[in-house]
Amino acid sequence: MNHEINPLPTETTPPSHKVFLQEEYFGSRVYNTKTQEEHFFSLEDTETIKRVFFGNESKDHNLNKMREVLLQKGLLTSDITEIQSRKNRGLSSPLKISLNISKKCNLRCRHCLSSAGKCEPNELTTGEYFKLIDQMREAGTFFITIGGGEPLLRSDLLEVIKYARENFISVSIVTNGTFVTREMAENLNALNLDSITVSLDGLEKNHNYIRGKGSFEKALRGINLLKEYCQSTKLAIRMTVNSRNIGECSEVITLAENLSVDIIRLTPILLLGRAKNNQHLLLSQDDYIRFLEDTQKIKSKIRIQLPNQGDDKKLFVTPEDFGCHCGKEACWITQTGDFYPCIFFGEEFKSGNLREETFLDLWDKSKKMVKLCGNDTCKQCADYKKCRGGCRARALWDRGDINAIDSLCPLKKMSK
Repeated sequence: MNHEINPLPTETTPPSHKVFLQEEYFGSRVYNTKTQEEHFFSLEDTETIKRVFFGNESKDHNLNKMREVLLQKGLLTSDITEIQSRKNRGLSSPLKISLNISKKCNLRCRHCLSSAGKCEPNELTTGEYFKLIDQMREAGTFFITIGGGEPLLRSDLLEVIKYARENFISVSIVTNGTFVTREMAENLNALNLDSITVSLDGLEKNHNYIRGKGSFEKALRGINLLKEYCQSTKLAIRMTVNSRNIGECSEVITLAENLSVDIIRLTPILLLGRAKNNQHLLLSQDDYIRFLEDTQKIKSKIRIQLPNQGDDKKLFVTPEDFGCHCGKEACWITQTGDFYPCIFFGEEFKSGNLREETFLDLWDKSKKMVKLCGNDTCKQCADYKKCRGGCRARALWDRGDINAIDSLCPLKKMSK
């Protein structure tokens, strides 16, 4: 259970916004609801922070230094909730979740990981999403990315987001952009989202080949509407790099600059969903390496996010924890409530369903599923700490072994 503790305010502790404190094995997580940012502190610093928040000593030098640190980070407030943590292996709750809110989609993209299209008959109800949000706040998970299918086709999307925001949860959306209207953009603007990402898979010819005739023009229109009427959030473009559009990356980056978005994310196609029937779109390791080399040379006025160079610092993936952040810092929930460390791992890694077990119980089970042994090649690599072996889903589906070398590893040449 959570409990709220309101310390006596001092001259430097204005009750301007709410902060959540959650102790962990390494120290603590402190979430600023105003900036939608989470900060991490060591065990020693956490003890000092607790004295600042909940103690009465005011002349201690260490306390004054910590007050300054908290003030600089926007964390000094008298409205504090301390979340009670489960003390077991790894994080007591995930830092973030990815949620497929519906399988319904107006497009039939050739590389769609979830083979989206028709709505499933047993998708979670509005009330069940509210229950998930309640459990997230109780557990101390304050970041959610909503995708699909196409999330804008879910009739209660705004209602679900509003409830999440009322519970201090930071929300991001991934959309194909084709259903963005001025009204939708204005409604999203009022919700103060963390980010909105629109998929753009190359220039017009290749994008339309992948996603359907006319989809490129509609996506651009959606981006422009979001840019004009949803200015409270970061706007991003995501390009799934494949064999057809790989030569257009620099041009798409230039397009993203001209559209004045904040970020462009470039991710390689995975052998999942409809991509299994469109394997001509897959990348070779040589092509992928050239893509990385060429793209890293591009100087841009917007942020270019490449694989393994994102926001995830893998702070809590220890040397003995082989693999990425999935099941260690993050998890995935489907539109029917199935819970995975990563949805791309397949049914073998489903830990259960939200209709039958609690969010935290499923998280504990999910953590146990990703105790991977890895491989000696990765573990002995000088860059291992940076990537933790790369994408485990790609190793599983390309090479049949979740502990194998990532088939697109830019450092190790794969045998045929």
